[in-house]
Amino acid sequence: MIMARYAIIKLCHLSPLHIGTGRESYDTSSAWLHSDTLASALASLKAQRGDSDVAEFMSQLVVSSAFPFYKDMLFLPKAHGRVRFANEEKCRKSLKRVTFIEQSLWTRLADGGQLSESDVTIDGDFMYPAGRRCATMSRTQTTQRVHVYADTEKDAEPFFFEWRYFDHEAGLYFLTTATGPLLDELVTLATMLGETGLGTDRNVGGGHFEVEVAEVEINNTPNADAQVLLSLFIPDRQDMPSLNLEDARYGLLRRGGFAAGSSIESLRHLRKRSVYMFDEGSVFPTQTPLGGTVVDLRPDWNAPAMHPMLRSGKPFFLPYKM
Repeated sequence: MIMARYAIIKLCHLSPLHIGTGRESYDTSSAWLHSDTLASALASLKAQRGDSDVAEFMSQLVVSSAFPFYKDMLFLPKAHGRVRFANEEKCRKSLKRVTFIEQSLWTRLADGGQLSESDVTIDGDFMYPAGRRCATMSRTQTTQRVHVYADTEKDAEPFFFEWRYFDHEAGLYFLTTATGPLLDELVTLATMLGETGLGTDRNVGGGHFEVEVAEVEINNTPNADAQVLLSLFIPDRQDMPSLNLEDARYGLLRRGGFAAGSSIESLRHLRKRSVYMFDEGSVFPTQTPLGGTVVDLRPDWNAPAMHPMLRSGKPFFLPYKM
């Protein structure tokens, strides 16, 4: 059996975390982290360090989104479309709720195999091998806060804010194709990110973590006729003829938001331009390598301090049997 080996970076011992879901409100936190946000956070630290090759770094870096793990169990996103499952009708509602599938089960599906009730445990969003025990990997707590405006004529407005708390043996991880010096730099930047924090309210301890580097082997699916996406993806012009969207199974996410990660405080109120990206779990019936692209979402704002606001659409694909 041919195995592909990838480096993985685990975000361990996560402090309470709030990751925006793309909406204006703070009452819901995402359970995972999209690849474009992760790449932008790493590139921002590189820029703050004074490096001049940020654009080159972004063009070379390929990372997956950051998915949950528990102990030695790594979870991957369910591919779009139906899960190949015996007695599917009996379990349809449960299968529909599944978002993440443990790696060994995911690999069986990627190889064109089928699962059955005796193989698995379905626990809400998660599917993992029968006989394994899996604690509640994360829980949320919502608190009420008050936004006080600098303009004293405006009344203070209450809002809800959700924190996500991770079990001490759980966290998030991401895969990367990086090797050698690029991997070393990625680990250094990820360690810095753990010290500065991810997401909202980093200044009060939110989103801090410790880095653990490991390797994972995943079946290379020799009979694959498609590719499944483990990151967000913006196709380059050269990718378009190979996508075969008529037979693909995919979703689209609109990405943009405020320039909150800018090192220049006066720019953080600006809203970046938006772009649509293919989402995790999208399946494209092609074996042609897809390169993706990095786009600049800086707004049309005439300010001397304006800098590029790069968004990575470089894809992390694994082979898949449709």
